[in-house]
Amino acid sequence: MVYLAIDRPEEDSIDERIALIRFIVLRSDAEMARHRVEITAHRRRLGRPIECGDAWIAASALRYAIPPLSHNAAHGSEIPGLTGISHSG
Repeated sequence: MVYLAIDRPEEDSIDERIALIRFIVLRSDAEMARHRVEITAHRRRLGRPIECGDAWIAASALRYAIPPLSHNAAHGSEIPGLTGISHSG
């Protein structure tokens, strides 16, 4: 299930709320959590720990088969099954 990320404090401007409609929040589930644990363990075994947030992004990409967009192509290079899209701008 996917939720729009528009539930924000009333102080936000209407422009900020409209901008947020373009984004979705992916619901986590057991499969996504399993991916996160596997990614974290894999990177630890390599001696290259991954930040928690980055692990969740990678897990989301694997769970929903969505290639992540990054300014650094190397971000996903050590995560099996993850093929990202590099964007330098």
